[in-house]
Amino acid sequence: MNATEVTPAMDSGLDEGAIPDFVDGEPTDVRRWLELVINRRRLSPAHRRVARYLLDHPEQAAALTAEDLGKRSGVSQASVTRFAMELGFRGYPEMRAELGNQIAAQAKSGPNGLVGNVLGRTVAKDVANIEALVSSPWAGQRLDRVGRNLAGSQPLPVMGLRISRPFADLFAYFAAKVHPDVRVVPAGSDGDDVLAVAAKAGATWMLAFGLPRYPRALLDSIRYARSLGLRVALVTDSPLCPLAHDVDDLLAAPVNSELTFDSCTAPLALTMGLLQAITEALPDHGQARLEEFDQRAEERCLFID
Repeated sequence: MNATEVTPAMDSGLDEGAIPDFVDGEPTDVRRWLELVINRRRLSPAHRRVARYLLDHPEQAAALTAEDLGKRSGVSQASVTRFAMELGFRGYPEMRAELGNQIAAQAKSGPNGLVGNVLGRTVAKDVANIEALVSSPWAGQRLDRVGRNLAGSQPLPVMGLRISRPFADLFAYFAAKVHPDVRVVPAGSDGDDVLAVAAKAGATWMLAFGLPRYPRALLDSIRYARSLGLRVALVTDSPLCPLAHDVDDLLAAPVNSELTFDSCTAPLALTMGLLQAITEALPDHGQARLEEFDQRAEERCLFID
């Protein structure tokens, strides 16, 4: 097993400068299209702010002038224009027109008769986010690659802070049933100690969960892990998140930010998919550990049948 298999986190196989489109009749997702357009480009901080606003508010952005979009993003009008040209458009008007076309296509191909209450809207958005993972360049085959790399790291440190802590705990709970040595990393200097011991024990990768809002302490731990020689795989909501350029590989699933508190259904689905990829990368050892656990559980009557 190759424990160091990795390709650049921003590589999806698209030609640089190409503006992707969807074939006639294929359901269109605006955020998916935007991610494909932005993919593989090393954006400046100002351009990343524009991209983040577009991904978070595509419908509103389609109605804004370059000046208004700049104000919403906290950048200049000139930065918005340069951003559009960086993506391969002749200028901002062409980019805005294409964004409008994508929104219209999504409205035409999207589900009809959605329930008008809060739960109906939440479910519809979460379902769309999950479906987008199937063809996302930040999941798919990338998921298998990350799973193989993490399976080959023994021990495997796992970290998540604040809203991401439950994801790290859930992942570690299940991963420990198939992986021989999973270690949850706490925050601060205690976490640094765990990382240093793991690196000395032979760890090659750390898995970090970083959903919005992104804790500064997590970025500090990521950078410390890399200073120890560890590679870092990140599970997050967007390839444009502020942690992206400090990791070696990245998986992304959008959150539903239309609620007071983000719905993280798609990131949870991505996490469970990653667990499956790790299990499949450890076919013999993982299965043996699962069988041992089932036997112990039966002997101790742990569960009510």
